[in-house]
Parts: sequence; C-alpha cells; structure tokens
Amino acid sequence: MTLTFNATKLFITKNNLLPQAPVLLIKIEQLYEIFFDLFSSGIESGLNREVFESWISFYSFGSDKIFDLYYKPLIRMDDNIFIIPSIFLCNNIYRTFIKHLRMLKVNLSEKGEVFEKQSRRLFSENGLIVHSNNYPFQYHCPNDRSEIKGDIDIIAIKDKHIFVGEAKNHLDPLELDDYRAGNKVVKKGVSQIKKILRYIEDNKIEFSQKISIENLEEYTIVPFVLLSSYYGSGQIVEGIPVIDYSALDKYLSDGTLRAYSGMEVIAEVRLRGDDFTSEELKDFLVDSPGVRTRFRKSAHCDIGRF
Repeated sequence: MTLTFNATKLFITKNNLLPQAPVLLIKIEQLYEIFFDLFSSGIESGLNREVFESWISFYSFGSDKIFDLYYKPLIRMDDNIFIIPSIFLCNNIYRTFIKHLRMLKVNLSEKGEVFEKQSRRLFSENGLIVHSNNYPFQYHCPNDRSEIKGDIDIIAIKDKHIFVGEAKNHLDPLELDDYRAGNKVVKKGVSQIKKILRYIEDNKIEFSQKISIENLEEYTIVPFVLLSSYYGSGQIVEGIPVIDYSALDKYLSDGTLRAYSGMEVIAEVRLRGDDFTSEELKDFLVDSPGVRTRFRKSAHCDIGRF
C-alpha cells in the first residue's frame, strides 16, 4: 500500500491538512442508490444498474492488469467499496481517465467523429433536415490568394434557417492548464466557423447545390460552436454563439429546465412551446445566457450553469 501512503502524503503537503478519514467504506447498494437519485434528477430513466456495475468494475483495483490505485481508486471486497479520499483529491480524474483508456489500448482517435455524428442525430431526431455527413471544402480565395479548407460538422435546416455548427469534444477543466486548453478549443471552434462562413459566402452556388436548396439568398445562416462540456458554453465569441450539448439537448428534446431538491422540482422554466420555430431556435442559441438568468431568478439561487 505504498502508493496509498504517497497519495496521503501528497494531500497533506499540497493542502496543509490532515485527512480526517484515510479510508471510506460504503456498500455498493448504497452507492448505487446515491447515484440513482442524482441521475433521476436529470434523466427520466435514472441510472441503469448494469451501467453502474460496469463503472464500478472499470475503476476497481485488480479488475484488469493495471495495478495502480490512481487509475483504479476503488477497492472492492464482497458487497463493499473502499475509497481512499486522498487519491481522489490529488488526482486529475479527467486526465487519468484518458490515460487509463490508452493503457487499455482503447482507440480514442474517433471520439471527435462520434460526437459529430451524435450532434447531427440530435438535430435530425427533433425535426430538422440534416446533412448526413460532415461537409469538407477546399477552395482558392482570389481576394488574398489563400487556400481555405476545412469541413462543416453540422448542417441542419428548418424553415428558412440553415444552422451550421462546429462540434468540439473536450472535457471540463479541473486545473489551470485545462482551462487554457478549454479556451483554445473555443477559439479554434470560432476560427473554423469563420472559415465556414467565408466559404459559404464565396461559394453560394456550390454550397446550395450540395445541400439541395434552390436559393441560398432566401435563408438565414446561423453559425454556432457546439461543445461536449459545460466550460465555455453560453458565450458569444466574436459574434459566434457557443453552447454545450446538454443545453441544446434540453431545448430540442425536452423544452423545460428544472431544478431539483432531492426528487422534488423546486423551479421550472419553459424554454419553448410544444413545437419550436427556426427563429426560436436561433434566439435560444444567441440568448442562452439570458435563459440562465431567468432560471436563476425563478429558482432564487445561482445554479451557475445548466
């Protein structure tokens, strides 16, 4: 248990505190009930028991050939789980998780593509006409003699609006370097959207033909950056709305924002009616900070994000 000792020592040095409980013990059934209540607040189906068991197995020490408590911080004995708090408090779980997957030889190269497909599916399942694949482009710009290339991750059409989105799959930050990386992701997404808008402006006929519309001038282009995480969401960066997948899914699929105290709904804000127009969706993308402000007032608390 040398690693346990080193983790505790690091916690004492870093935080100038002594851990009150070097080891915590909880029954697996109790842990499941806690997580089930948490998931039930946001997901009607709650937490699937099989999914929970696979999560426990993934993080349990001795479940595979990775014998390292930083990657496997749960110790399972019969129906109990032992947790060493100092390991959690001195560990960047997000980075550890990614390295953990790589150590297990999980292919992470397609995670961006998977997020793009799921994002397109979200629009399609909620009544928008969606270009089935990402849209690659490359052309020579005569104005500054530059070569512009990229791809459009999301093209979704409703009424007379064309929503063009750049999907960015990244984790919420925990440490200072993570915040810098998160900010770079947002800036890169905005930069790519600007290239997309420039391409559409300079190649209206080609773009119209490829997405099967007759007159592009009759449509309003609505650009946005879609994040897989909360960090960076709700901003307008250089005129481009930035929103997270969870907020967009809430608007498209449910249309209602709720705050819970346990299982009780303590505040509720209707984001839209039973149906929504493309104009309303555009307004939501642009005004998602205003939605949060109205929700905070309704809940009489600052929930920070939704």
